[in-house]
Amino acid sequence: MSRFHSLLKVDLIGDTLVVSPCASGIGFRYKDLQTELNRIMRMIDLPDPDEVVTNLVVDLGELTYYGNEFLQSIISMMNRMGQRGGRAVWCNGSAEMLAFLAERGVGELWPYFPSRDEAMSAVVA
Repeated sequence: MSRFHSLLKVDLIGDTLVVSPCASGIGFRYKDLQTELNRIMRMIDLPDPDEVVTNLVVDLGELTYYGNEFLQSIISMMNRMGQRGGRAVWCNGSAEMLAFLAERGVGELWPYFPSRDEAMSAVVA
């Protein structure tokens, strides 16, 4: 199943929620980001019985905007998954994105994998 929002692309693969932030920083409204984040948080907290979420993979491959709004949203999702007892990882970031995460001291908080396939293998193992 795939769901596309304007700022956060969401795929549910088995019990793993894959979120791909996909904003360039041009023309998005913070309110839209918050709305989409809230929908994802509900999926984590109150899943549909047919869509239980126990893992989160954040795929950074499409994110070209390195703003604190997106970083805080990503951290919120990953923290929530950990609070619910699931695993959270991130993957597929550019060198610039990884530097951005390291500068803010969050790059090491969750496991990072170079590709989505590696991240998926790690959370389902």
